[in-house]
Amino acid sequence: MEWKLHRSGWIEERNFDIEFAEIPEGFRTRVRVFGFPVLEDTKHVFPNEALAEKGALTLLKSQFTGTPDLEEQ
Repeated sequence: MEWKLHRSGWIEERNFDIEFAEIPEGFRTRVRVFGFPVLEDTKHVFPNEALAEKGALTLLKSQFTGTPDLEEQ
């Protein structure tokens, strides 16, 4: 499975990257918050990039109290 950078942003003064891996069923997601272990959603496969991004942000918010701020594309 090849992971590709989708978007970057900030949460609680920490930089993060959202990465997707495209598989035949859809998209898998993971979030890299620098200085922390990788947060990977191993349960869900999302049918499109928009839902995968939303799932990654939900995963991020479940681990940090701040609000994610995505950088402009």
